Amino acid sequence: MIPIKYIEAKSGRRIVVRLPHGKDLLDVVKTIAQESKISSASLVAIGAFQSATLSYYNQETKQYEDLIIDKPTEISSCIGNISNFNDELIVHCHVVLTDSEGKAIGGHLMSGTKIFAGELVIDELLGANLERKYDDVTGLNLWKTNMPADSDRD
Repeated sequence: MIPIKYIEAKSGRRIVVRLPHGKDLLDVVKTIAQESKISSASLVAIGAFQSATLSYYNQETKQYEDLIIDKPTEISSCIGNISNFNDELIVHCHVVLTDSEGKAIGGHLMSGTKIFAGELVIDELLGANLERKYDDVTGLNLWKTNMPADSDRD
């Protein structure tokens, strides 16, 4: 059996938002979280983008590679979380988008993505205190605080 360490969080507030046309999704989520004083949360969204910027994390080079989508797409899936890195609020989302032909593309959502229309639900996580720390093994900023597995690596 693989030992898996975890924490339990309680559900806090649930914020429900109609997304504003023409705005950047990551900026909207960050603004709502800051105004609501939410530092740890999960989120989901549906809707459509006017244009999108995604990235793919290349595990060999440990670098993100951008993909610009300069056409309308539907948000088939958008999931993510809110946490902190170096005292800054971070919104981390992954999306699957579909175009007018039904072709799908997905990746890490980046700044510069313009909303056409959409709906967002943010679920606050109480007691999680999600913070990120650079991980030498992956080259990523992964959850740190209150995660028992950290003691295995530090």
